[in-house]
Amino acid sequence: MLKKLTPEKLDEILQVGIEEFAQLGLEKANVNVIAKKAGVSIGVVYKYYPNKNEFFFACVQKALRKLDDLLTTELSLENDPEENADKLIQAAVEFSKESPETVILYHRITCFEEPEMAKKMVKEIEGKTAEYYRSIMEQYQRAGKIRNEIDPGYLAMLFDDILMMLQFSIACQYYRYRQELYTGQETENNEEALIVAAKAFVRQAFSVK
Repeated sequence: MLKKLTPEKLDEILQVGIEEFAQLGLEKANVNVIAKKAGVSIGVVYKYYPNKNEFFFACVQKALRKLDDLLTTELSLENDPEENADKLIQAAVEFSKESPETVILYHRITCFEEPEMAKKMVKEIEGKTAEYYRSIMEQYQRAGKIRNEIDPGYLAMLFDDILMMLQFSIACQYYRYRQELYTGQETENNEEALIVAAKAFVRQAFSVK
């Protein structure tokens, strides 16, 4: 009988999985390799997760739970929209600098084309944030604090799109080069310029006309 793992050991296995999946993707990552790096047998991994997809899903949940919590608990309706937006932009950039492997994994799963897997991932990863952001936008619109001619769901999605691209621009090599192409500036140690530009853009885009 396989020994039951401690929560700490399970977290360690998932963290190794996060790093491996971020680097290689779902198809190329090998659960045997992940188990070996984590110091357990493949049988132990499959005791807790019945197949590779379920193990991958558990890694994604762990990786993005912290980000999801960060990008919702930072919000308060007592703050002006600009203050909330500034906090979230700052938080998204800081998280991407501290946990680039999480953001890279996030980027990888946005490329899923298999319908059932994509739908499952979207619901799991975006569900809480989408509902919360949409509610915030609706309440701000009713209070006359942001423009109201745009559906609050689209406002919520577009704002989250900005946060997502900020994260990719910090953590993913392609998007760092993309930023350099558009701005003509090197991205090394240049996060502050990106933050300033994002804050100014959001204020202008969402402000009451």
